[in-house]
Amino acid sequence: MRETGLRVAWAGRERLGPRDRALLDATAGPNYPSASSYLDVLKAKQHYVEIAPDRADAWFELGDGMFHFGAVVGYLDADPRAADAFKRALMLDSSYAPAAEHLLLIEAHDGDTMAVRQLGHHFLSIDPASENADGVRWRMAVALGDSAALADITRRRDTLTPISAHTMASMSQIDAVDLDRAQRISDAAVENARIQSDKYAALVNAHDLALNRGRPTAAIRANAQTREAAPANTRGYLRERVRDALYWDGDSVAAVAAVRELERTAFGPTPEKPSDRFGQIVDLCNVELWRVGHDNLRTSTASIARLRHAATAWPEMPTTFATACAMLLDAIASRRAGRPDAPIALTRLDSLLKTGPGGFVQDAGNLIVARLKEDQGDVRGALAAVRRRETFLTRPLYLSTFLREQGRLAALAGENDEAIEAYRHYVTLRAASEPPLRSEVDYVRDELGKLEKTNGLK
Repeated sequence: MRETGLRVAWAGRERLGPRDRALLDATAGPNYPSASSYLDVLKAKQHYVEIAPDRADAWFELGDGMFHFGAVVGYLDADPRAADAFKRALMLDSSYAPAAEHLLLIEAHDGDTMAVRQLGHHFLSIDPASENADGVRWRMAVALGDSAALADITRRRDTLTPISAHTMASMSQIDAVDLDRAQRISDAAVENARIQSDKYAALVNAHDLALNRGRPTAAIRANAQTREAAPANTRGYLRERVRDALYWDGDSVAAVAAVRELERTAFGPTPEKPSDRFGQIVDLCNVELWRVGHDNLRTSTASIARLRHAATAWPEMPTTFATACAMLLDAIASRRAGRPDAPIALTRLDSLLKTGPGGFVQDAGNLIVARLKEDQGDVRGALAAVRRRETFLTRPLYLSTFLREQGRLAALAGENDEAIEAYRHYVTLRAASEPPLRSEVDYVRDELGKLEKTNGLK
């Protein structure tokens, strides 16, 4: 329904006034119907607030962009900027529920219990029937230490809305809070989902929660079930297994088998249907990420050329994905091969990722840029790359990996406070990891202890 509305609005775009046209750009993305980068969208949101500063929705749109992906495009103060924008929206319209909902999440993360209490009660008074009402109640109860409210939510876990369950699963990881309860609620969401799309979303949440908590066995079970919940996406679960093993402590044996399956389509005949052609390109990207990640460059040059060709020759191809994957593979392959243009390839990729292209290429790409920059001796550049993470927009992909690398790189850069915060987050997430990963958690815990001692915290 949203997409239908956007198409209709865009078709009549020229009949809109400047302010409403700016709203459309901020909502749909200025390049609609083509994809817009996060940077393009954020610029559109900033433009909207500049020409309509008296509109609460303009300030909300700016705050929403800063909150979810400000850090992706390089704003180190994304949360304070988002909080300011949400407060301005509420000053203009105190009943603007989404602004109160988002601001509560920021204040809870920052530990401002008075603000959390006020915002939570205010949100529930103006939108008590919200699909995310229990998500707000949960985050408020965690911040305030309200054990009775938390017990009530736990008792009602079989009847929570999918959106509330999603909030609990995601925010528990992002803020490293109440993880065991979030786990029980996530399990209940999988068990009680009644429609296929809800089942799939619940399984994806369960998969992500499992990997961030260091439980690859549980993750592979959830991954296997997504195949049944989304039969139209026949190879999605295989691609996920490949990336899980590359960037997230996933099951490497399952990944090897998945690569073999994906190779059949990636290097098979070109399909007739446009959607199948795109699927083949996605398979190719995942196979080559695995190969170059294991120093196998035998097909990388040809595959990079295929990706570049697809981005320009097929009108139906989402060009951002094919181009981004080609840049990603070229940056890795050029470094592995010792090519003289490797620094240029890395700079090109880094520049793209700073715009926020979205998707798994963005998340995997920032981890890869960090590794390549560190190889060049650019520790601060590597640290900047792992800071570029989304907040509660899509999925907490590779969060535990980002945190481990952020802690390590921050320590190398002499940013001890940042290293301590990242390591504490990681250790909390993985307090109950599966046995094969416990030695890594113990190592991080030891490094954290050294940093805390150095900073006089022990």
